[in-house]
Amino acid sequence: MADLCRRYGGGMEINMKFFRLLAIMLAFVMVLSAVGCTTKEIIDGDDDETKANTDTEAKTEESTIPETQPETTPETAPETAPETEPEEELPEATEPETAPETDPETMPETNPEEETPEATEPETEPETEPETTPEVDTTPDTEPETEPETEPEEEPVVPAIDLFERYHSNVVYGTGNNKLLASTNGTKEIATYRAVFEVQEFGEFEYSLYFSNNIDSSSGGFSTYRDMPTESYKILYAALRTTDNIRGILNVSQPTELTFDGQKTKDVAAGETFWCDPVTFCVESHEYLIFEWTVEYTKIPATIVASTYYAYKSSTYGENLSFPLTATTAGNAPLPDLIGCTREGNTRITFVGDSITMGTGSGAYMNAFWVKQIADQIGNGYSVWNLGLDSARANDVITGTSFKEKLVHTDILSICIGINDIAGGIYGKSDVGANKIFDYISTIARMAEDAGAEVIIFSVPPFNLSGISEEKRTIVNAKIQTLCEERGYSFFDFAAVLGNPDDPSKCVYGDHPNKAGCTAVATEFVYSGILEYKESDR
Repeated sequence: MADLCRRYGGGMEINMKFFRLLAIMLAFVMVLSAVGCTTKEIIDGDDDETKANTDTEAKTEESTIPETQPETTPETAPETAPETEPEEELPEATEPETAPETDPETMPETNPEEETPEATEPETEPETEPETTPEVDTTPDTEPETEPETEPEEEPVVPAIDLFERYHSNVVYGTGNNKLLASTNGTKEIATYRAVFEVQEFGEFEYSLYFSNNIDSSSGGFSTYRDMPTESYKILYAALRTTDNIRGILNVSQPTELTFDGQKTKDVAAGETFWCDPVTFCVESHEYLIFEWTVEYTKIPATIVASTYYAYKSSTYGENLSFPLTATTAGNAPLPDLIGCTREGNTRITFVGDSITMGTGSGAYMNAFWVKQIADQIGNGYSVWNLGLDSARANDVITGTSFKEKLVHTDILSICIGINDIAGGIYGKSDVGANKIFDYISTIARMAEDAGAEVIIFSVPPFNLSGISEEKRTIVNAKIQTLCEERGYSFFDFAAVLGNPDDPSKCVYGDHPNKAGCTAVATEFVYSGILEYKESDR
């Protein structure tokens, strides 16, 4: 055997090289077939599937190679393997040799692992569907959020708010409601009322009047009180006129009728507030303005006139309307709360107070009350609205519905109130402490400040009080002055102008200032510089 190997050794070596070359070619063919299958699978299916298919095909083909090799060289293959080292001579053949050696061992284990992700892929698709459902659910959440945003834009269209900005007071007389006027026999009565006013600014303007079927403040020993229930009534006729005399009887112009929502008549409900329709009207410099209306009522809110202007009542109406030359003031007259017109470029200043602010005691029909004198001196640059009412309390202002609606529609609020709270108590309580009364006044100031108005607070004037009542007045005034310093309000020392320097509790011009006292107040107020200072800040 050894001789045969030596004799034919060279030939055997050639044969072994031939078989190795044959094996390499077979491996190369298998790789090409695998590549071909892989290309086909990439086009037809997923990458993961083609890898698995290629590996399985390579496995089946490689499994046939060891079966053919033993048939051709059953004995020589094991003997020649230790003598020769083909891996060093043909390094390029290591790549195809390693591929078939590793594939049969690893591929059967990886195939089931690669098939499992194929089953998980359809599971990920339904996971994306629930993610889109919350996006659909959010749309109804946003729709109701936009609806309430549009609703408030429609709600503020309230005439009582918008028209206060357009129509400014052109009459400086207090015409609020502190009396519930009853008919003569307790049954429905038809009567015509007329009032004569001097306007603050002459000329032609668009007028609109504001009415309130409410009680603003207390009067007559609380026979009337703020927010007292009222009754319905009917307006049968309303008009503006002019006259050349303060009494308003002779030389009266033809009426310019007022309408309400286009109608000449109106049924007014209890507690209702409303405006008349706009009307163009002119008052010349030598004329006075007349307001008159015919109403049918059992009870109707009215004003205690306090002899600051002429007012009349007549049982006649329509074509038969007449007022006798000897007519006296009605004493109590139902009137609009505001006679306003389109005055442009002026600053609105409102005086809220009691009978001292209203003008009681200043002289009958003399136009001498201090609010009127202030209005005359400051001129048309200011529109003055007088919310002074007989027997009014500071408590009425902060608790009464009607008062609160009116006082915030201003640029400057002057607070001149408190003596009735000190001297007579409030509705339902005869005695109120100084701290409580001060709280009422400071609340009024804060309401105006919150509404954007500038604030002037008057000290409570003397009223010939004594004892505890005078002590209360002193405490309240000290607190008012401190409040003005802390909050930046303007302070006007009303008490110092009207009081006796030797005894501050005593009145120099009477408990309701007379004409001289009103002149002193108006002069001191105008020349104090308060309004000029306020105007410079605007």
